[in-house]
Amino acid sequence: MLEQAGLITKSRDAQRRPGRISLGPLQQVDTWLDGYRRLWEGRFDKMEKILARVQAVAREVEDLAAVVAEAGGRAMAYGMSSGAALVLEAVGAGLPISRFARDADGGGLPDALLASIGTPGLVVAGGASPGWMMDGAKAVAARLREGTLQVIPDQTHNVSIAALAPVLEAYFLSPSGRTGSR
Repeated sequence: MLEQAGLITKSRDAQRRPGRISLGPLQQVDTWLDGYRRLWEGRFDKMEKILARVQAVAREVEDLAAVVAEAGGRAMAYGMSSGAALVLEAVGAGLPISRFARDADGGGLPDALLASIGTPGLVVAGGASPGWMMDGAKAVAARLREGTLQVIPDQTHNVSIAALAPVLEAYFLSPSGRTGSR
């Protein structure tokens, strides 16, 4: 099983393409992000991480910090599936992420972590997702101090890249970081 968290940073030189791992569903994002420098941080061995969860999360946050440093010391981040939880852990740990977006699955995240995050965050949900996922997305967006919910109509939890990319681009380029609804 493969899970990912992706970092997107605006580059002064749009042609500068660092070496990167580009795997799974985020690979398709490349076609939508011309003009941006992209770095992907892949996540593997889910069972091992579950068995050593606290230590694994701390290591993954450290790995993500190294990716942010490589991106110039500040970044915007998007996380899918359990990578979304990693992005929240990283922002909560104080990584220099100026804005983040994540998909809807928010199960199991401590309220204290969500309430401690002051970084603007976008929670993306597919409008055709099961009710419990929509409830989770609404709850995560509401618990974040600067959380916004964006529902993408006619999409499930596996939002298509064609539907997702314009939402992320609008959010990350918006001067206010606002899109969707609170």
